[in-house]
Order: sequence, then C-alpha cells, then structure tokens
Amino acid sequence: MIGLIALFAAVARAFTMAGSIVFNEVMYAPAGGEPEWIELKNNTGVEIDLTGWAITDATVSSRHTLSTGGLIIPADGFVVLTKDSAALAQFRPAIPCRVVSVSSFPSLNNTGDALWLYDNDGVIADGLVYEPSWGAAGDGTSLERVDSQGTSQDSLQWSASVDPQHATPGRENSIAIRDFDVRPANVRLETSSGGDVQLVFAVANFGRLSASGISVKVYDDIDGDGSGSAGEELFSTTLEGTMAPLDSIPIRWDWPSPGAGAHAIVVDVIFSTDQRPGNNTGRSELVVPGSPGTILINEILFAPLSGEPEYVELCNPGSNAVNVAGWKVNDRRASDGSGNVTGLPGGSRFIPPGGFAVIASDSGIFRWFPETKLLDLRLIIVPHPKLISLNNDGDDVVLRDAMGNLIDSVSYDPSWHNPSVFDRSGRSLERVLAGGVSNNASNWTTCVRPEGGTPGRGNSVQVSGRADGRALSCSPSPFSPDGDGQNDLTVIRYLLPRGDWSVHARIFDVCGRQVRRLLTDAVGSSQGECVWDGRDDGHLKVRMGIYIVLLEAIDTSEGRSVILKGVVVVAGRLR
Repeated sequence: MIGLIALFAAVARAFTMAGSIVFNEVMYAPAGGEPEWIELKNNTGVEIDLTGWAITDATVSSRHTLSTGGLIIPADGFVVLTKDSAALAQFRPAIPCRVVSVSSFPSLNNTGDALWLYDNDGVIADGLVYEPSWGAAGDGTSLERVDSQGTSQDSLQWSASVDPQHATPGRENSIAIRDFDVRPANVRLETSSGGDVQLVFAVANFGRLSASGISVKVYDDIDGDGSGSAGEELFSTTLEGTMAPLDSIPIRWDWPSPGAGAHAIVVDVIFSTDQRPGNNTGRSELVVPGSPGTILINEILFAPLSGEPEYVELCNPGSNAVNVAGWKVNDRRASDGSGNVTGLPGGSRFIPPGGFAVIASDSGIFRWFPETKLLDLRLIIVPHPKLISLNNDGDDVVLRDAMGNLIDSVSYDPSWHNPSVFDRSGRSLERVLAGGVSNNASNWTTCVRPEGGTPGRGNSVQVSGRADGRALSCSPSPFSPDGDGQNDLTVIRYLLPRGDWSVHARIFDVCGRQVRRLLTDAVGSSQGECVWDGRDDGHLKVRMGIYIVLLEAIDTSEGRSVILKGVVVVAGRLR
C-alpha cells in the first residue's frame, strides 16, 4: 500500500515538472484602480492540486502561499491570483475560472520584476523575469504569453494583450500561438548623416509550422486612415523559400526622396493561410527634417474686414508631398524674446506637390471665400487664442518644422501693397514668385481679386512668359503696372556660370539714371529670378518707355565677376 502511494506521489510530482504549471498572463500595470493579478495555466491533461504552492516576486525570501487546501486547477485550465478577488470582480466580472485571493500578494513593479512559482515541496515550478520593454507597461494592458509550452524567460514569448478588453484572464491569450502566424516585426526607418533613408523591418514566423508564399507591401499613409491604398504604395516584394518556426527574414529598402515632415509607414504581410491576420500590419513613423524653401509662405491676410478671419497660406513648390503636422508658426519676437507660437495639429496634414494649406482661426473662412469649399483644400483650423495675431502695421510670419528647423519667414509691411490699389481693406498680400526672396518687398503685392484673397488656389497676380535662353531676360516685356492683375510685373531671369554668387540688380532709364535697386548682395546660384513692379525707389510708378536692367554678380569663392544687361519696356494697359 505504501509503495502504491509513493507511485502516485511520483506521478503527481512528474506533472509538476517540465512546465506543468506556468505563468501565463501578468497584469503588473493595471489602470483605474484594478488590482494586480497573475494567471497560471495547467499544461497537463489532468487536474492538479495547488495546495501549499507559493509565489514570490524578486524578494524571494518572502513566499506567499496560494492556498492551505482545496485549490484545484483543472486539466488544461487556468487560475487567477490576486490580492483582492472581490475588487477584481468589479473590473472583470466574467472571468471564467477560479479567482483566488492571496494574502500579502506581492507588489509587481512597472519597471520590471521577477516572479517565482514553488510547488508544495518548495521546488521551483516556473520563473519569469519581465521587463517593461516586453509590452503593456502603464496602460492597463496585461502581459500575455505566446506559447505556454515555450521558455518563460524568452522575451519573444511575451507581448501586450491585443484583446479588446486589454486582457484575457481565464481565457486563451489573445496572442496565443497558432499553426500559421506570420507578421511584420521591428518596423523602423533609419536616416544616415547624409540624409538617405532606409525602411528596415523583418517578417517573422510566430507559428508552430513552417510558412511559404509570403508577400509584403509597404505604404506611406498620406491620407492618415491607418491603412494603405494603391496610390500610397512605396514598394512590394515576394519572399522566397520557406520560413521555419521562429525564423525571420530582414528587409531593407532605400527610400530615395521622402518628403519632409512626418510619415506614417504601413507594412502589410500577405499570407493566405494565416490564422491571425489581425497582426499582419506593422506601423512606424519617421520625421524627415525640412530645409529652407520646402514649404513657402504664399499669402497673408493680416488686416481683414470686420468678422473676417486672418489667415496664412502655405504652398508646396516641390515634387513630394509634405506633412506639416506638428510644424509651428510664430510672429515677431518681443525685445525680451517672447512671442506667439502656433503649433499646427498632428495627424495627416500633407500638402501635395503644387498644393496649398490655409491656416485660419475658424471655418468661417468658407463664408468669405465660398469657392474654397470646391477645392481640395488643406484647411488647418487653429482656434483662438492659439492662432498668432498678425499686426496691421507689419509683423513677422516664421514657419518651422516639427524639429525646429527654419523653413520660411516673411517680415511683411503695409507698404508692400500695390499703391495702385487704393482700397486695401480685407485684401491679402500675395507672393509673386515661388523662387523669389521671401523678404523682398518686390516679391509681394496686393491681391486684385474682388473678394480680396485667393486662399487655397493660385495667386491672383499673373506673370506670363518664360526664360528665353539668354543670360538675362525680362518677361513679359512690355508690361503694364496698372494694378489690374494682368502683366503688372516683369520677371527678370538670369543665368550664370556654376558658382556661389552675390547678386546686385538695378534698373536705369535711357539717360543712365538709376531708378530702382532690386537686389543688393543677394545670395544666388547659377540661375535665379527677381521681380520689378514698374516703380522707382520712392515707390512711384515710372513713366512709360524703355529701361535698362543691369545685373552684377561676384563669385564669393573665386572673386570673379559677371555683368549682364537687358532691356525691358514699360507700357500702358495691354489689350
């Protein structure tokens, strides 16, 4: 009889070995007053009595007994341990297994801790040393085990619960291993010191069985809907060969020219027999720093009519969409360095190539400019008092990206308005040339549209003509600076040898008298342009006639100089 009892004891002891009872889920960072708890799982096909078993945290000298009698964990079943089972029931009233209150339940550290499970002979049945990097830190989500048969100390065997209730006490874990489960892992973007960008990630097989026939698609989520579409696809590939369980395939892809701003990257893994398709999408965000001129300040309404909102219009002169989410606009700094700063909202705020974004205080801008409702307009509403206040007597508008890099700035003045336009109330200042100098008064003029502004569309001032291949050209010529919005300005374009140039541009009448200084020590490259509005240095309109354009350029690195001359004709209104 004694021998039979010893045999049964040996069999029972065998069940407690080799991972028979394991830590399966840990709520170490609950939210809203929920008590901490631990779930144990029985990996055997028979019930096991946990009477006399104990747990500890990292303080192994203090063991906490689970029960002094009658604590049975069913075959392939669960038991939940907590300090206060009644309190836990208030937060999770439908736990489908036994919940046991353990006196002196150990306090589980959010910064990482150890858990040890001892059988009734004091032998360690399972151990776990978790880190917050494994997942679920501080947000009321549990840490779940992937494979109850796997190694407890393997960080790949643990992750945050993806269940809608943020935990699965008494139920199969939401991330429990399947036969076929392939997913992206470690999605990130790396930027070299030279600005080159690489998308880096891995496709990993978390299933029990080998997997093949896997393809991958990667998207830049421009519309911000959290998924990829055909127009957002960056690249796709099909993986060769077969992936063994717990194997992974690293992927690197060079991204040749991402636009500035934040990019939400979506990686989709396509595997037809996947039993957990919900985890087949990975996401990451990259912020690409902007450079001066990436986005331009294109229009400013600083003196609106009563009830009309002020606005600043941005335009994208480049060939890549730019996300201005998180960018900042500020006005002129006070003598003590203080100033008003407007932070643009986050999310997806892409300005397409050649497109516009309008920053206004409210959507009432549609009442003043109803045609903007028909445009594909990026209207960014920044409610008062967060929107900077633009002074009527002149102010600064400074645009910086999310990393603080200066993108564009304009120090406008009311004198920049066209003197031919007498009623300037409710009229915006419009930029003339995207490539022109932002702080040059000749590159700005008054909107001539009856409604007083063109938010979200091309500016009202039309400059026709193109460069004709000469070293210096003026277009249009003749031009008629009469304030009607047609041919009011002439664009002076120049071509220089390759180099770093300091450019001076002046206008003379046929008698050799200087009438206007356009550029002084302007930084230029091998080609550039500037604008003449047909006015002299006193801002008075010049007489009709022929005028000489003289451009002098000095190479700042080599000391050489170049002089270019051209002719432009000022006329009356052109019919």
